[in-house]
Amino acid sequence: MTADKKARLAFLGCGGFCTASILPGVARSGIIDIVAMCDIDRERAEDRARRFGGRRVYTDYEEMLDKEQVDGVFVIGPAPQQYELAPKVLERGIPVYVEKPSANTSAQAVEMARIAEKHGTWGQVGFMKRFCEAYTIGKEIINCAEFGSIATVHIKFGQGDYPQIWGIDSARRAFLIGQCVHIFDLARFFGGEVEAVYSLYTERTETQFAYLINVEFANGVIGQINITGLESS
Repeated sequence: MTADKKARLAFLGCGGFCTASILPGVARSGIIDIVAMCDIDRERAEDRARRFGGRRVYTDYEEMLDKEQVDGVFVIGPAPQQYELAPKVLERGIPVYVEKPSANTSAQAVEMARIAEKHGTWGQVGFMKRFCEAYTIGKEIINCAEFGSIATVHIKFGQGDYPQIWGIDSARRAFLIGQCVHIFDLARFFGGEVEAVYSLYTERTETQFAYLINVEFANGVIGQINITGLESS
């Protein structure tokens, strides 16, 4: 889209993450017209519309989709909410943006992708790290002929305790789904598609744990991913 033809987008879910991390950038982009905002809390939706330039406010997403002509919809919320609502938008043939992870399980994520394909549309998941300037510069460097071909990829990520969230059955699994998917996406960004994974796991408590993951990429590159909830790195 260009400045004289803005993308007409709507928001379904106007909570804390959307307000802090999505709406400010969208409002500043200059190429997006926020035609509608929908949230079960009308006061919240009205507040976000005032702050970020939303044209109309709804509390019923079906009413919004019936009345508005949109090029796409941001469905922003906890993974179970995205899994519940994004398919409803995709079934209307409307493109969807969701935050990572799109759902709590890979099977649910695949299901959403198949719904999009069936209805001739598409979805995007917010794996934004591969678009960050530091990583794109790094990718440009390793793609240079002078750099040569890469042989190994090493990634380390650490933080403190990680909670059990979104109804996921354990904190250690929530850590992989809710946080470390960014790291796994970066591994694919630098190393290519993954062919095999070997993992070791240790824990101190239910919310303090670590994984050491060896990876084989389809192109012959090997890698090691060190992710920990034992301490900040």
